[in-house]
Amino acid sequence: MGYADGKKRGEARDAKEALVHAAAQLSAAAAAQGRVPPHDLDAERAVLGTILLENAALSQVESVLAAADFYHPAHGVLYESMLALAARKEPIDVVTLAAELRARERLNTIGGAQYLGELTDAIATTAHVESHGRIVADLAGVRRMIEVAHEIVARGYGERGNAEAFLDYAAAKVFEVSQKRAKSTLVPLEAAILEAFERIEKVLENGAAISGTPTGFRDLDRLTAGMHGGQMIIIAARPAMGKTSLVMCIVANAALATGKPVLFFSLEMPRVELANRLMCSEARVDQSKLRTNLLTQDDLTSLTAAANRLHSLPIYIDDSGDLTLVELRSKARKMKAERDLSLICIDYLQLMKASREKMESREREISEISRGLKSLAKELDVPIIALSQLNRAAETRPGKEKRPMLADLRESGAIEQDADVVMFIYRDEVYNRDTEDRGIAEVIIAKQRNGPTDTARLRFVRELTRFENLAMDMEDHGYADAQVGGVETFAGEGLPDLDPFSPG
Repeated sequence: MGYADGKKRGEARDAKEALVHAAAQLSAAAAAQGRVPPHDLDAERAVLGTILLENAALSQVESVLAAADFYHPAHGVLYESMLALAARKEPIDVVTLAAELRARERLNTIGGAQYLGELTDAIATTAHVESHGRIVADLAGVRRMIEVAHEIVARGYGERGNAEAFLDYAAAKVFEVSQKRAKSTLVPLEAAILEAFERIEKVLENGAAISGTPTGFRDLDRLTAGMHGGQMIIIAARPAMGKTSLVMCIVANAALATGKPVLFFSLEMPRVELANRLMCSEARVDQSKLRTNLLTQDDLTSLTAAANRLHSLPIYIDDSGDLTLVELRSKARKMKAERDLSLICIDYLQLMKASREKMESREREISEISRGLKSLAKELDVPIIALSQLNRAAETRPGKEKRPMLADLRESGAIEQDADVVMFIYRDEVYNRDTEDRGIAEVIIAKQRNGPTDTARLRFVRELTRFENLAMDMEDHGYADAQVGGVETFAGEGLPDLDPFSPG
């Protein structure tokens, strides 16, 4: 026997031993509980055999089924190899699959080429592959839930009084299972590249000018390509620059463009005041008339029309002022699971608390909140906008130097580090009465992880607290001409079904 033959046999023996060891671990875990984890080997074999007979069947199950979903380790290896062949657009049959497994040094691990033939022999029809795939995926979900339950119980016995942190941990673990994220934490580069190209092709097919969720502002979208899932976006400014007004315009435009819910956490302003702002902006009615009871009949007509247009816009407002990161995560996860999300906004970051526990310093607490928001954006694959205050340093600088810089972010350098995009709002008229830029707002992109740093210029209509495209025409001015509908609100615990917003 030559060296090469001996090496191959040794590798095959090692692979078999690994398979036996994996099976032994499963059996040991089951024995420890006195039960066998739920599984269906017949369904697993049916899925694999059907794909071998009819390659198109893979497209019916690959969106719901991952290699980790198979109970038998050999079946997971087979499915992973099938996906690799499909990614390279190669046929999947006994010969090509055996060659792929041999190249991966896994052929003997799954029982050799003979087992591949046995998979196809037992297939009477290929018509039920989707049903069989769902059986395999559903049972995998149950097994993961059992594993998570054991982890939660074990963690619970080790807790020493921090119930809030424990509940957050438990909710995160359960949410992970519900979103089937456990199966995709380890992804080969080949699959990541394929996914990237699929997204590129989707953008090209849609013919959209931007790839992300639009802000509704032409110059801003041109610089950022929209807002993307997983991004944490910081919008910062000194008081009276229009942070809340800008983000409300973005919220409305995003909800209109995507048709998906936007979650708005308002820690400073009550929901009725936010709704008033949105209606007045849409109706182009001076907000001061609401406060001074000077509305004309024309104003009332415009407000009524605006309320009707806004009536079903999927914006959800939480105005519970005493909000922790744990509570925000819980509500966002619940909304994502029940209704999906296009955007999450927080107004504003410095009013949040990391938890009910007192932390040793405010800077450390802001750092924890910042990291938590970035982590949540990635977990939910949703962009998160967090408004932030700036320190007073900018106002002490002379002349044009009053424009904000990254060093002006208040309380923590972690905000700059965690953020994918940092934008500053600057209006020169706030500091210089004689400026030529009256009614002009600069949105300064001071940091953008995957794009340029530059400035977008917008029109700011002060009496309406409204931002608009600077070169505005009748067909393009934010969301004012759009046929949109309602602001729904919620506060406190849970996400109850609520009546649509009414101006009455």
